Amino acid sequence: MRTNIAFPIRKFFEQYLVEERGASPHTVLAYRDTWKLLLQFLTDRAHIACTELTVEDLTAERVRQFLTHLERDRHTTVRTRNARLAAIHSFVRYLASLDPRWLSRCQDVLAIRFKRQACPVQGYLEREEVVHIFRHIDGRTPSGARDDAVLRLLYNTGARAQELVDVDVSHVRFTRPSLVRIHGKGQKERTCPLWPETIRALKTYLEGRGVRLSALCRFL
Repeated sequence: MRTNIAFPIRKFFEQYLVEERGASPHTVLAYRDTWKLLLQFLTDRAHIACTELTVEDLTAERVRQFLTHLERDRHTTVRTRNARLAAIHSFVRYLASLDPRWLSRCQDVLAIRFKRQACPVQGYLEREEVVHIFRHIDGRTPSGARDDAVLRLLYNTGARAQELVDVDVSHVRFTRPSLVRIHGKGQKERTCPLWPETIRALKTYLEGRGVRLSALCRFL
């Protein structure tokens, strides 16, 4: 008896990823994009409507063909190809836990390996180059004050762009010892000390936006 794939996919996103794993919205969206592409590929290969797809249509051979399609036809990078495969692996692990009848099928998909990719050495700026950038920011303008605060916070903490976007003013302690709490990937948090220059830049920017720092009660 063939099983429609819609039900396990819905449970995977609504129950497993969100409720059980507590996956971030970015992870959920990335997995969603993978499945949009995969479902379209499977329907094209099986010549059926998406609503008619079954678990039995998700074979290891079809997944390999899908990965080849990503690289050859969509010109996907190895990194993105591996991210798509990771999303599929996560689903089939969950699928295997739902019904032991699918265990062998899931094991075949999990046996598909990630591709190795070259990891170039990351470049960096010398201190003089960083200072040169800050010297060319006009902190007297609203946009300049913003750029100065953003760049100093990134340079000071080494935060990712998305981590910086997620920083709230209540996550910063402006009194000594100055700190910022950063929400990282996988719901992990860390605190980073802030230099006096960074604190001054943040205060200048926030006060220009009308934020009353004295109204902040505590460091959360």
